[in-house]
Amino acid sequence: MKTKSIYYFFLAALLFYSCRGDDGPPGPRGPQGPPGEDGSGGGALAKTIQFEILTTDWNEFGTEGTQGYGYGVQLTVSDITQNVYDYGGVLTFMRFGTNSVWESLPASYSQDGFNQFWNVFHDVSTVWVEIYDTDFQTARPTDTIYLKVVVIDGESSAKYAKPSIDLTNYEAVKAYYGLED
Repeated sequence: MKTKSIYYFFLAALLFYSCRGDDGPPGPRGPQGPPGEDGSGGGALAKTIQFEILTTDWNEFGTEGTQGYGYGVQLTVSDITQNVYDYGGVLTFMRFGTNSVWESLPASYSQDGFNQFWNVFHDVSTVWVEIYDTDFQTARPTDTIYLKVVVIDGESSAKYAKPSIDLTNYEAVKAYYGLED
């Protein structure tokens, strides 16, 4: 009985695969479909939120002269939803005072014999920026810092993923996502 079952199985498999021939030529093109719905304004669902951080906005943390000493600022960004946090993206760029160059965070700079680190952390509805120096003598920023937070929703992050875009270049991100300043 077992032998007959195996025999019928192989016979059915052989018939199934042996009935397939070469594909024929493509058929004629079908009629034009109905027009689609209007999109959301052209492109990915991304948004830029801008902040001006004054020298008085920075909060000191840690103990001066010890590791972990620095300054930080917490910003509320309600556009960073749980969906964005789980499936989308958040990019952060800054510029100092009148400088016109937007730099990607995190970043590090060499100072007189030490390094300064600018870190950024994102969470739902929150962006936290902190600075600290490797000499543990971090000074409060003396210039106004301008920040741009680019929030990319989860659908856009997957649908509009483009490996060739330089995510550290604000102008490239702005052009690709059609962002307005």
